[in-house]
Amino acid sequence: MLIDASPDLAAQLERERIERLDRIFITHWHTDHVAGLPELAEPSALCRWPPLDVYVPAAVSHRFDRELAFLKPRLNVHAVVPGDVIALPDAHWEVVKTDHTEHSVGFIVRAGRTVAYLVDGVVPPAATLDRLQGCDLLVTEATLDELDAVGWKNFSVGQATDFWQQTGAPECVLTHCSCHSWQKGRLVPGWSEQERAAFERGHAGLRFARDGMRVGV
Repeated sequence: MLIDASPDLAAQLERERIERLDRIFITHWHTDHVAGLPELAEPSALCRWPPLDVYVPAAVSHRFDRELAFLKPRLNVHAVVPGDVIALPDAHWEVVKTDHTEHSVGFIVRAGRTVAYLVDGVVPPAATLDRLQGCDLLVTEATLDELDAVGWKNFSVGQATDFWQQTGAPECVLTHCSCHSWQKGRLVPGWSEQERAAFERGHAGLRFARDGMRVGV
């Protein structure tokens, strides 16, 4: 199972030696979260995968017809809304609202542990906050470094850390750490690996996501 399908999806599947997908959960219809879907057409056909179950916010499910019609024969598209619960053999996936776009959602996965996946967005609506009680692990975003980005519906590292601590979850993984700034005509990169490691040391239970990271659930 995957959550979202980033543009480099094929390379990630090869790197992690994932040879088959069964389900994909889409949080919202932004390019960095869905542009990898077309890359699944060839492997799903050549390897004769069963049709993929794709769970997508109901208000944007029509975009498969408009933008990915060639892929639809390989998919079972399920339109979901906040409050839905998808009962699978190994876990229950609850759909919750996030505050990133009008239709964006996150997922609370209840398996051996309870994991909340809230990417992208800032502090979610009150109804979602209520569902985070007893959460063991929060996966949220820290798109921005400490930058003045007016109008962005994304956390900075500091804002994400504050939100995690308010939830009471003992563990947090910060992902979607991507956005930087233009200064004097140059693209300024985000925090270095050393800066991230130092921040982790100062915040027990917090980790920055890395390629190939394993998180037990």
